Amino acid sequence: MKSIQIHIFVKEIDSLGREIKALKPKVEDLFLSSSGVNSTKKNIFFIYLLVSLGLAYHFEAEIEENLKEGFQMIEEMLSGEDDLHTVSIIFWVFRTYGHNVSSGKDSLPGSYKCFVIV
Repeated sequence: MKSIQIHIFVKEIDSLGREIKALKPKVEDLFLSSSGVNSTKKNIFFIYLLVSLGLAYHFEAEIEENLKEGFQMIEEMLSGEDDLHTVSIIFWVFRTYGHNVSSGKDSLPGSYKCFVIV
């Protein structure tokens, strides 16, 4: 049986921890920088990025607050939106965080159009 050896450099880990603590307020400021539908979409994409990078757990309170506010404007956000990628990310983020977003096409607001090219 082979043994695995991992060298842990405590100084490097401490240094990374300090960097994370220094950058965390800057990321929090990005969530609070502006308001409105376009800002809400930007924040949802930012949340998607944080989840993809595995960093969302650092910002759970900010994410929940943004999604709570964003969920109230979901119809306005999706109104006239014809980019399937944007709609799918918005849908995925809200569903991932427990918001009840219907997957039925008849329940989407406005005149939603999406074209799938095969």
